[in-house]
Amino acid sequence: MMALVQAARRARRESSEPARGERHEPGASRVVLVASLLSGAALAGLVALDVLTDRALSRLPVHDALHIEMVGAQWWWRTRYADDLGGPGFEVSSDLHVPVGRPVVVTLKSVDVIHSFWVPQLHGKKDMLPGRTTTIQFRADRAGSFRGECAEFCGLQHALMVFNITADPPERYAQWRALQASPASPPEQPDALRGQALFPGAQLRPMPCRAGHAGRRRARPRPHARRQPSDDRGRHGGQSARPAGSLDRGAAIAQGRRHHAAQRAGTGRGAPTGQLPGDPEVTPDPALGEARDRAGGRDGPRAGQLAVAALRQTWSDPPGFMGMLEAIDHKTIARRFIIATLVFFLLGGLLALLMRVQLARPQAHVVGPEAYNQLFTMHGSTMMFLFAVPVMQAVAAYLVPLMVGARSIAFPRLNAFPYWIFVMGGAFLYLSFALGAGPNVGWFAYVPLSSSDYAPGKGADIWAQMITFTELASLLQAIVLITTILKMRAPGMRLDQMPLFVWATLVTQFMVLFAMPAVMIGSSSLILDRLVGTHFFNPAKGGDVLLWHHLFWFFGHPEVYLIFIPPLGFISSIVSTFSRRPLFGYRAMVLALIATAFLAFSLWVHHMFATNLPEIGKSFFTAASLAIAVPSAVQIFCWIATLWNGRLDLKSPLYFVLAFFVILVLGGLTGIMLGSVPLDLQVHDTYFVVAHLHYVLLGGGVFPLFGAFYFWFPKLSGRMLSEAAGKLHFWLFFVGFNLTFFPMHLLGLHGMQRRIWTYPAGLGWDGMNLAATAGAFLIALSVLVFIQNVVFSLRRGAVAGANPWGAGTLEWSMPSPPPPHNFDAIPVVHAADPLWSPPGQPAFVGGLATHAREVLATTAVEARPDSRPLFPSPTAWPFWSAVATTVLFVGSVFTPWAVVWASLPVAVALICWFWPKRREIARSVALEQRP
Repeated sequence: MMALVQAARRARRESSEPARGERHEPGASRVVLVASLLSGAALAGLVALDVLTDRALSRLPVHDALHIEMVGAQWWWRTRYADDLGGPGFEVSSDLHVPVGRPVVVTLKSVDVIHSFWVPQLHGKKDMLPGRTTTIQFRADRAGSFRGECAEFCGLQHALMVFNITADPPERYAQWRALQASPASPPEQPDALRGQALFPGAQLRPMPCRAGHAGRRRARPRPHARRQPSDDRGRHGGQSARPAGSLDRGAAIAQGRRHHAAQRAGTGRGAPTGQLPGDPEVTPDPALGEARDRAGGRDGPRAGQLAVAALRQTWSDPPGFMGMLEAIDHKTIARRFIIATLVFFLLGGLLALLMRVQLARPQAHVVGPEAYNQLFTMHGSTMMFLFAVPVMQAVAAYLVPLMVGARSIAFPRLNAFPYWIFVMGGAFLYLSFALGAGPNVGWFAYVPLSSSDYAPGKGADIWAQMITFTELASLLQAIVLITTILKMRAPGMRLDQMPLFVWATLVTQFMVLFAMPAVMIGSSSLILDRLVGTHFFNPAKGGDVLLWHHLFWFFGHPEVYLIFIPPLGFISSIVSTFSRRPLFGYRAMVLALIATAFLAFSLWVHHMFATNLPEIGKSFFTAASLAIAVPSAVQIFCWIATLWNGRLDLKSPLYFVLAFFVILVLGGLTGIMLGSVPLDLQVHDTYFVVAHLHYVLLGGGVFPLFGAFYFWFPKLSGRMLSEAAGKLHFWLFFVGFNLTFFPMHLLGLHGMQRRIWTYPAGLGWDGMNLAATAGAFLIALSVLVFIQNVVFSLRRGAVAGANPWGAGTLEWSMPSPPPPHNFDAIPVVHAADPLWSPPGQPAFVGGLATHAREVLATTAVEARPDSRPLFPSPTAWPFWSAVATTVLFVGSVFTPWAVVWASLPVAVALICWFWPKRREIARSVALEQRP
């Protein structure tokens, strides 16, 4: 913060003229290095302290321990005391009694879904997994009553699954135990009869019924009627292999329809990179052929108006309704994608606001438990799968081709297909929610709660297929962006000269390729268990409940960094532009991004500390959870060094970035706390984690995203957003955010578990929940200000020039908004900030056709000219392919036969998509034969 104050002081004291390209102060490198090393050393000390504390807590003396077995069921507890002190064993319902000062060993089991045993004042949370047995140890050092609860979401009445532990002096405990060992009277009350049916053969003492028993459950399979899935179906015999067909004996030139197909394959070395056989394929401003270029045949720096007009016409999408379906311009698709994700952001925000209204006061009845479970499931699923990751990819799809100097994005038709798939998947989820068939099993859909036994209906199936929709779209988008970055950069833009946002995008998309398949496999396995009768997650048939945890969180924790890493690129661009300095520590920043990506895949198990993990496993994942803070610290130090040496221009984008520093530090500190096993077991399923999650995702993702909107909005629209409205938006959002989520830290430390639809009065939670609800309304007001600012600016905003901020990267070298073909001539890059550097020679390359969608491909590392691929023309087949794929995915929710029959229209659409057109073949041949 001192660096920001110092930079602001300089901004007022010194000249406002930009001082781009000036060197940073000599001592800055040493300061950043020392700060990074100190951060790493402090985190290493915390790891050692955490490991020692966890082992000390897990090795309580068990001599003369009291042994209790506790079984969880929806939504109550059965407790069995083992033979002790010469007396018989017995069972009680819900409440426990233990003697003061004596170690207690509790064996935990579940007979239906995942539960957890959590008594904040005695022991941390411990999960109870079906098919697994675990134990905990604790000791009550004082007499009193301690509130316990199931902290893991377990269905409709999760909020009411509570119990009490009464710690008595040894004499009083012995009296209570003797009373319990006496024979039980026959059950008479209806609830007692239900309890006897639930646990046949158990001798239950008549106890006062708790609130959790009073609610009438809807007609559905109960734990005692646990249905065993049907036996494995007989395996089908393998089908006969079809004999291989013979090769076509036609001439190669006839099959390939290319003149070079007649040439025989050779074994000699190919032509060197950038020097294709014959005349140069791309020449820097050739003097020969200037007249032809001006006439509109090829592009280049001296191409005339006819050539520019031809480029515009060639790269434009068709007009009209069919043109809307055929559009493949990456800017058009990205704008639609961004708008769609923002619509889902608004819908998810409205759901969150309704949840906060319900929780503003204790015992409120704005919505019931079933509706609340659907609300928080839809909210989490919307924000994680329909907004946070897709919006980052959408922004990248717009900016990356412009930042790397490309005329288009790689695979433009494939770029359109994920957009249609994404929109149809999101619409399917919300249509189901509107019709009353929305999912209610949480955005994480833990099994067996999401199995057909405990989640009847189609809600869980719809959720699982929504995962398939969105993850397929993300995987395809990742392929498009990776190819664009590696093969379509402007000549001369080496890897070490790419803008940091492009680096962040490249790292993120590789993470998508490794993370997304895990959750797609998990959701597909869940659908098969529910629809076909497989047993991937059924312990009774050899499946494993914990397998879902591993599959989901192997994706789920890297997903946090899929959301977090692209904003680091936003921040780097904004900090550099508004401090008027090249970014300090470019290579260190790149290495920090890569290190963050690698470490992100070694953290997923810290979501599972409450399960029975080996001690060595806990230590490893604790160390990884803390180590990932080091590369983040390196980046923060580099940004601060840039700001320290800069002259700040305090505009709206920079306001959001400066707020990011404050909020991310708070979110990072709570993340380090949650990486500690002893503390994580106390607060894992409380509102402390809700606060941490939103400080990281909203603070680390949405604040920079709003800054990016204000920064690049002139490039998207050609208009400037209102600066006054932007600052009003910022302050409302900043105050509302902290008013909403900071009290949640305290709520978690006071024992409020998350995912509960109501809570009793008198626990001290009322005031903090009311404050959080007031903050949520402030956030909603700030978003309305932003929407009004965008709508007004699109109509009457100040006209933006090509580079209104004086930035240094290539996207600011073209008009705002960019033309369909992006660049009139492909630039040659000689520095990391081309617009801030002295112009080099050659400045542009020419020679690409203006009457065809011809692009320049370059080598992956050095960005040397490599080839001139011809891109396809607009077509509606990506849209129709998405429609056919949607029919397949939606149909498979209701019958597995949809996969068979709906594959036919998918195959037809894809064949039509990729079928070669005579006109395109002729154009390609003509381009290959030109001199």
